[in-house]
Amino acid sequence: MKTPCCGKTYCHDCIENALLDSDLTCPGCGTENISLEALKPDEELKTKINAYQEEKNNDKQRSRSPTVAASTPQADAGEDIRPATREGSKSPASVNGQSKKRTADEANEKSLENLSAPAMKRQKSGEGLA
Repeated sequence: MKTPCCGKTYCHDCIENALLDSDLTCPGCGTENISLEALKPDEELKTKINAYQEEKNNDKQRSRSPTVAASTPQADAGEDIRPATREGSKSPASVNGQSKKRTADEANEKSLENLSAPAMKRQKSGEGLA
C-alpha cells in the first residue's frame, strides 16, 4: 500500500498498524491525519511480485518434470521390467534359492560377540623374565 502523502510503499497490515498506533501520522514523512481509506495499492510493485512468483513457479515445474532419454524403456510397452527371479536382486541366495537373511536374534548375537573383549592369554609365572 502507498501512502497518499509521500508515496512510500508498505505492506497493508504494517501501514495500518503504524497509522493506528501513531494517531494517523505517516511513519515516512510525519504528515498527520492520514485516513486508512486514502491508502492506495502499489500496482507497479504488485505486478513485479506476481511476475516473480510466476517465474519461481515455472522454475519449480521445470525441476519437477523428469527428462526422458531415448534409450529409457517405456512403461507402456506392456513388458514387465522387474526381474522374474532373485538373480537380479542384491540378496545372496543360498543353495535352496532362499535368501540368506539373518533374524534379529542372530544379528544381535553377532553384534554382542563383536563387542566382547578379546580373550587374554595368561602368562605362566617365571615366563618372560630374563
